[in-house]
Amino acid sequence: MDLPTPLPLLLALSPALVAIALALSTRKIVWSLLAGVVAGAIVAHLDQVVTGQVFDATTTFVAVLVDAVVPGLSSFDVNLDGKGSLLFGTVEGDLSTLDTSHLVITAFSLLVAGMVGVLGRSGATRALVRLVEGLARGPRGAMVSAWIAGGLVFFDDYANCLVVGSSMGPLFDRFRVSRAKLAYIVDSTAAPVASLALVSTWVGYEVGLLGDELLKAGSDAPAFTVFLEALPYRFYGFITLAMVGAVAFSGKDFGPMLAAERVARRATRPQAEQDEPRTTSPWVAVITVGGLLVVTFTYLIANGTLAVAKGRGFFEALFGTAFFDVIGSADPFAAMFWGSLVALALAVGLAVSTGAMQARFVGIGIWRGMLPVVEALGVLFLAWALGNAMARTGAADALSELVAPTDTVVYEGVPLELSWHAVDEGRRGTVEVVDVGGEVVYSEILHQVASGPGRTVWDGELADGTMAGLGNYQLRVDVVDKDGEAVKVLVRGQDRFPAWLLPAVVFLVAAGTAFATGTSFGTMGILIPLAVPLGVWLEAGDPGPILLGSVAAVLAGAILGDHASPISDTTVLSALGAGVDLVTHVRTQLPYALLAGFLSIVAGYVPAGLGVSPWILVPIGCALAILAVWVFGRRPEPPSLTEGGRSKDEDLLHREIEEVDEYERV
Repeated sequence: MDLPTPLPLLLALSPALVAIALALSTRKIVWSLLAGVVAGAIVAHLDQVVTGQVFDATTTFVAVLVDAVVPGLSSFDVNLDGKGSLLFGTVEGDLSTLDTSHLVITAFSLLVAGMVGVLGRSGATRALVRLVEGLARGPRGAMVSAWIAGGLVFFDDYANCLVVGSSMGPLFDRFRVSRAKLAYIVDSTAAPVASLALVSTWVGYEVGLLGDELLKAGSDAPAFTVFLEALPYRFYGFITLAMVGAVAFSGKDFGPMLAAERVARRATRPQAEQDEPRTTSPWVAVITVGGLLVVTFTYLIANGTLAVAKGRGFFEALFGTAFFDVIGSADPFAAMFWGSLVALALAVGLAVSTGAMQARFVGIGIWRGMLPVVEALGVLFLAWALGNAMARTGAADALSELVAPTDTVVYEGVPLELSWHAVDEGRRGTVEVVDVGGEVVYSEILHQVASGPGRTVWDGELADGTMAGLGNYQLRVDVVDKDGEAVKVLVRGQDRFPAWLLPAVVFLVAAGTAFATGTSFGTMGILIPLAVPLGVWLEAGDPGPILLGSVAAVLAGAILGDHASPISDTTVLSALGAGVDLVTHVRTQLPYALLAGFLSIVAGYVPAGLGVSPWILVPIGCALAILAVWVFGRRPEPPSLTEGGRSKDEDLLHREIEEVDEYERV
């Protein structure tokens, strides 16, 4: 059985849909993800599986699991030389080229968890909570503190998820705020803040992608200038941050989060552990967490400077390179690793030297901190494996076709100009015009195809020498590179797709891609090469709202997809840092993410595509988000008899409590 390439959209997405449906219905996230990985291996080789040949599907299943640990490792061959075993075989290839980012993220997560375990065992976390408690003064203060902390850890979303979540957890317990709320605040500040900050681990990646694609599209606009001009169009990031702030300051919630908060408010106020020292200074925790942030950020600067110096010279790296270029050239994963390692050493050293913990209990504290992380890391690895499986099914290509479909050309006279956009150079290509009956009415050979826009003219003459009449025709452009590999070519019918809709469509496709694949960085890598040439093509001259809105929509939609997806790495890490069940986190966060996404479209990308300034739309979108929280949200705690020294009406109190009981029964 021959399957079409790319696969139909629903079939290509089916592994993610299987995993997500099972996770939400059974709450067995590990088995659900594993089922999704199996489905991905089957779909990738469906034509063979239906005939009983399962070898390739089995090897793909193993390969995506291996690549989840070390991306790209499955492509290396093992030479056994006719003897020995796989364990003692020789690996063919340069192992230094392997991507170790997943291993470093794992090490970072375990080291931070170990740090948190030492701080908890020594009493430093409790001392810090007591210090902050005097400033927080209640549930809303705890939520606002977490919201502000999320803004301070602006340089990396992974660090934000783990540091803020683990640091604020005891404070939320003290004020009986649910861990689901903490996970929402952490998740909904981490990526938006990192994406909007001018200095973060995201900037270099984004600007690098933009620069490459602008050059291919034939635009001479500087990549960093386009990056800066597109920042106001990142509506989802602004609206989400405003919504989190509104939830924190108002203390109001709706949907599953409201139910979670009502349960948390009725929980017993936690007591300090009996074996926990009460004389520990909160500065043990402050210095440790501060050391993590300072070392990570300092490493980013130093490592980035050295990387730039290799190509431009040390003087040029120090004084002649933009700061964002320096940060973008650094290795963020190495920075996180060394920062967490130093932080763990600080936690141990300060706890022992101050007498808060005996040296013989250090190992126990580290182990207790790491133990809850192990299962969550298993979920993270399976989420990565599912993303690898989705790459094998071609889900990204199927989704990208929604942005740049092959459309119908309306023939209205001769000559007819046919236009397309190649995302890379090609050695040869073919241009064909097909009529409604599927017959090729015009064909032309292209011996050399340049990247960027391409055009040819058809005068309407048919093979028999007659002229074509009015009608609908389809344009097909097939291009291959020097190695015979297909080059992606974007073709668009004349006046068939409204340009003003492109930012909104890109936003939705990016959200769908990130939701299905679980990666915002991967979504950017997939869709930026599509959105940039389309935006350049639709806008002649300087970058305008179509291009800028489309570029911003890729990242904004990717963050929305991450927030809604249970297989996203940041979703898993947020739940891990906050200490909450992953499915609970997704269910409670989803209504907020979808509302912010809806407002981003109706108050952001659609009017922006029509030319409305983003500086007008951002305040409107944020105001609508705040208004929605105030109008639809409700405070979870039953009112007390006295508040601010004034008596409450007893009948009102009983009615409120009865409403709470009725809601929980439903």
